[in-house]
Amino acid sequence: MSKILDLAKRFEQTSNEQAKDTEQAVAREFKNHEKRLTDLLNENERAISSAIREQNKRLLPIMLKTWSIVAIVIITTLAIAWGILLYQS
Repeated sequence: MSKILDLAKRFEQTSNEQAKDTEQAVAREFKNHEKRLTDLLNENERAISSAIREQNKRLLPIMLKTWSIVAIVIITTLAIAWGILLYQS
């Protein structure tokens, strides 16, 4: 009976050691995976920021052209209205 008890204790001890080793390996791999994901997220953040800056550079001339046309129309309208007022008075 003592041999069976010794075998059971050894089995329990090796099982506990294997469980600890597995837990450490999983924790280590989880940290590696987390670091990889963080690196990928940072890389994607840089890529998206770069794309946004490039898009803003392309939109700036279009916006300036549009607003300059609006300003010209407003100024022309005001000048015509002022001219009409001067003509009528």
